[in-house]
Amino acid sequence: MFAKQKDLEFPFQRNSNGELRYIDALLIEDNSLDLKLFQAYVERSGYSHLLKFRHETKLEKALETLRRSKFDIVITDLNLPDSFGFETIKSIKNCSPETPMIVLTSHDEPDLKQRAFLYGVQDFLDKSQLNGDVIFHSIEISMERQYAYHELQKNQMSARRGVDYDPKTILPTRKLFRHHLEQELMRTKRNQNLVAVIMADLKNFKNVNQQLSYCAGDLLLLKTGQIITKSLRECDMVSRLKEDNFAILISDLRGTSDIEIVLQKITSAVGRVHQLGQSEVQLDLRCGIAFFPLDSRSALELCGQAQIALARASASEAPNAYCFANLRGEKVQRERV
Repeated sequence: MFAKQKDLEFPFQRNSNGELRYIDALLIEDNSLDLKLFQAYVERSGYSHLLKFRHETKLEKALETLRRSKFDIVITDLNLPDSFGFETIKSIKNCSPETPMIVLTSHDEPDLKQRAFLYGVQDFLDKSQLNGDVIFHSIEISMERQYAYHELQKNQMSARRGVDYDPKTILPTRKLFRHHLEQELMRTKRNQNLVAVIMADLKNFKNVNQQLSYCAGDLLLLKTGQIITKSLRECDMVSRLKEDNFAILISDLRGTSDIEIVLQKITSAVGRVHQLGQSEVQLDLRCGIAFFPLDSRSALELCGQAQIALARASASEAPNAYCFANLRGEKVQRERV
């Protein structure tokens, strides 16, 4: 799934004139030994010329620095002389919500991590597992994810205030998808066209979280949502249901064969190699398809039929496989060539 790592070049490292610039980082660490180790990892990595660090040992002083100066990223210890645990995260994000943030920690605390990710932290780094490549990979992924998220937010959130949208991908949630689907089914009963529901997931997505980071996984979800959205018409919809599961609604189909073009477009775009920091990831999108009114006459049952078809596609050894719920006289399974 993972290709050979490439030489690092930071995103957004060039200014408006195309000139290279430093990445400005604020490092908040009160332990002198941990600070020296961190600096040594950076020096040995060969990438130190890309970064310019400002160092603070206390949260209060770091917050003053953040208010005075703009930084590309904040890297902070979780426990400081004047702050502890989640309060450190909360104070920094409240002071500079737009700046991507990486937390250094010596303990694995799943509950704290979950709260921190929801609050806007981009990544956690275990101090015992640090090296130069880990540090720079985390910085690059964190910056790219924050940038992509805010660009998407800026373009879409103004039209989506007060509606249920997934915070990681800015896609409609299950609730909004179901509402839109029911509206489309009512409309389709009058015009006698077809509606398709596609249930899709990324096979082996957990490998990204485990081998890269949860931050990289979140960025991959964001990119996948963007890619699928660009592959659809304005009248269609894609929703993130949970984890790596997506639901796609295709309206106004004249026949079942029309969906083939859509599927080929989506799977070829999502299934290519994607750059995540220094690593390349090959995605494998599996899809299950059900049609209204051929396979079901209710929204709930239609989604269930598509989910059953997805299970068959997921069991296939072919990459980017997709299955239909029940197309009479046609192949049940197709795969992208």
